[in-house]
Amino acid sequence: MGRFGRGHHVKASWSKPKSEIHHSPRCRADSPDLSGAGESDRKLYDEPLRKPVYIELNRQRYRCQSCGKELPSHPDIYRDCKISVRLVRYIWNRYLRGASFSAIAEETGPAKSTVHNAFQHRLEIMDEPLTPGDATVLSMDEIHLRGHGYLAVFVDPESKEVIEVLRGIDKP
Repeated sequence: MGRFGRGHHVKASWSKPKSEIHHSPRCRADSPDLSGAGESDRKLYDEPLRKPVYIELNRQRYRCQSCGKELPSHPDIYRDCKISVRLVRYIWNRYLRGASFSAIAEETGPAKSTVHNAFQHRLEIMDEPLTPGDATVLSMDEIHLRGHGYLAVFVDPESKEVIEVLRGIDKP
C-alpha cells in the first residue's frame, strides 16, 4: 500500500524526561548534557489488528551536546523507519509461515519494499535476538533462503511466534 489510509488510526504522544536518559546511545557519554531539539510528528505502521494500524506519534527530541547528534526518537520505532519493532516481528512470523512480502504489505500498510527491507535488515543483524517472552515449549526447524543458505528457526508452538532465527547452519 505505502500510504496511511484504510485501517485503525491512533494518535499518541511520547516524551522521556531528560533525567531518565543516563547515557547517549550515539557517543556513549555518561550523564550527557542534553538539549531539547523540539517536538516532531511521526507517522508509522504497527502490527495489524485485522486491519492495518497507523500511529501518529508526537515525540520530544533531544540532542547530545557532547557529540552533537540527535538521540533516537523512540525505543519502539524500528531503526528510525516508519514501522514499529512489533511490526518487524509480525513480518518475520508471517514470512516464515509462507506469506509473500506483497501479501504482508497489503495486510499491514507499508510498501512492499519497506516490508522486504525490514526482513533483510533483520536477517543481516542476527546478533540481536527477538524476545522469547514466556515460551515454555520450543520447536526448531530449518529453512533455506536463496542467497542466505540454511537458517535455524526457533518457534513457540503455543503462540506460533518466531523466537529466533540463526544463520550458519551447515547441512550435510
